[in-house]
Parts: sequence; C-alpha cells; structure tokens
Amino acid sequence: MLGTPAMAMAIHLLNLLLINGIDKYDVIREAKLEPSAGIVSALAAACNVVFSMQGIGTRWQAKNTPSLPAFYTLNGQSPTRGRFLLRETAIFLWQYLLLDILFDIRRRDPEDVVEQHALGTEFIYLSATREQWQKKIFGVFGHLLAGRVLIDIFLRRFIAIMAIALCRHSPANWPPAFGSMFDAYTVRYYMG
Repeated sequence: MLGTPAMAMAIHLLNLLLINGIDKYDVIREAKLEPSAGIVSALAAACNVVFSMQGIGTRWQAKNTPSLPAFYTLNGQSPTRGRFLLRETAIFLWQYLLLDILFDIRRRDPEDVVEQHALGTEFIYLSATREQWQKKIFGVFGHLLAGRVLIDIFLRRFIAIMAIALCRHSPANWPPAFGSMFDAYTVRYYMG
C-alpha cells in the first residue's frame, strides 16, 4: 500500500518524459521564464511540473480534470487561501486518521496470523471459515481504500497544503485529484 504513491508518481513521470516528451524548454515556456533564468527558477518550475500530477494551467493538463468543489466558490468568487487551507487540512487529518485505523486493524497477534494464514490456507475458498472469508474480503477492500487515500493524501493534498501555505500557488491550481467515485468505471473517469 505504501508503494501506491510511488507507482503513481512513476507513471506520471513516464507520461511527462515518454508520452508528452516534455523537456526543459517546455518547462521554461510554461513557467513563462526568460531563457536566461537562473537555475533556482528553472528548478522551481520543474518541481511544479513534477508535483502537479494533472498539469493544471499547462498545455498537457489532464482532460476531464474536475473543477473545484462548490464549497470554494460560494459567491462566484475564487477560493481564498484561508478557506482552502482550512478545508484541505481538515480532510487531510480525517484521511490520516482513516489510514491509522486501517493499519491498526491490519496489525494482528502472531497466533491469529498463524491461524488465518497457515501454510496452504491462502488458496482455500470453498472450505474457508467465516473468519477467513472476512479477512480475505477486508483485505481486498482495505487495500483498495487505503491505496486510494494514500494517492490522494500524499500526491495531492499534502503537496497542495504546502504549496498554498508557502504562497507558491493559488488555490485554483489545486482541483481535486479524482472525479466522482460513482463515475469511476474507467481509468479516465477515475482520474477526473
């Protein structure tokens, strides 16, 4: 589960380098830097490209990127920094709590591990006990839920909070990482 954000980042980097073929000139052009810009400016622009998984505001922005939630644009105004940070921090904290609960549930006594996962019991389906079935089902759904939260919490939410708090980006540059879960029946709809 902890490898999920690393895998998503690897796919993102492969997309930037191999599919879109982005080089340093593209980064400089998208950041609107002068060609003679210093190394620090160019490095900051490259970090923006790497950590913006959806490419917001660039020519390679992901299609179907979801818009900001209505919470942010209550009076038709763009979201304020304070409102954005308050909501994103609250969501970050409950997601972190959810991960803590999921990982705590997964922690088991050594006797339980031996009983539930003894040699040869991992592929027993028809004669599995009720407890074994519960463990198998919880394992699948627990991994899916934790993987989805890990991608959201580390690859988007944490970086967004830091970027907005340090005044590096505006809240409009950080739409949700995912579209509606009810529309997530394809990869394209899952990501937006």
